[in-house]
Amino acid sequence: MGGVVFALLAALCNAVSVIARHIASTADPHRPTGRGLVGYLLRSRLWLAGWGAQAGAFAFQAVALHLGQVSVVQPLLVAELVIALVLRRVWIHQAIAGAAWTGAAAACAGLAVFIVAAEPRGGNSGPTAGHWAVAIPACLAVVAVLSMLTAPATLQADERPDLTRPG
Repeated sequence: MGGVVFALLAALCNAVSVIARHIASTADPHRPTGRGLVGYLLRSRLWLAGWGAQAGAFAFQAVALHLGQVSVVQPLLVAELVIALVLRRVWIHQAIAGAAWTGAAAACAGLAVFIVAAEPRGGNSGPTAGHWAVAIPACLAVVAVLSMLTAPATLQADERPDLTRPG
């Protein structure tokens, strides 16, 4: 249960971070552009608070992963998207389209279905020799196929005439 609470706190901090940095970087119409924008943002308390919230999200996620299972914690971080919509409405007073709210509701429903249907449990702490025996040849096969697919393009490029020489 502790993993769930800290995962949701991480999602909240991620959403606060995104919204705070968005406001800080776009609110002033007379803000500098280019390199001057970096200095402007580094002097902005709201922008720095956004980065503080981001650090908090990282810490909360680490604690959540320590206390809970990755198969529960990581999907819960999707809640950040829904929280960000609420924050945009409440904090920025931005109108949110009905389609966005429908998408948020669908994301919540999908997350709930995933958690219930997947019945996440703890797994093995590391891969077995059998897992490696399958993974290594599979990766080598993908590399070989991709190499063969790009080989004709390389050969064709080498066969093109040199247009820089006269004649």
